Amino acid sequence: MYAASRCSLETLVRVAGTRGCIKSGFEAARQQVGLDAYEVCCAIVWDRHMTMVLLALLCAATLPAEPR
Repeated sequence: MYAASRCSLETLVRVAGTRGCIKSGFEAARQQVGLDAYEVCCAIVWDRHMTMVLLALLCAATLPAEPR
């Protein structure tokens, strides 16, 4: 329905398999950095909030917990 008309079955299976990974990433963002704790009035503010939240999650996931 939403896929390209010439999309192969292999591509559809690969894309469907990434759903769990994406879902767990958003769940981690909700719990760790407050992805769902926003109260905004316009799309620009929402975009900025989402950018900062996902940047914070990236830093939390890649930086070591203790300084070396």
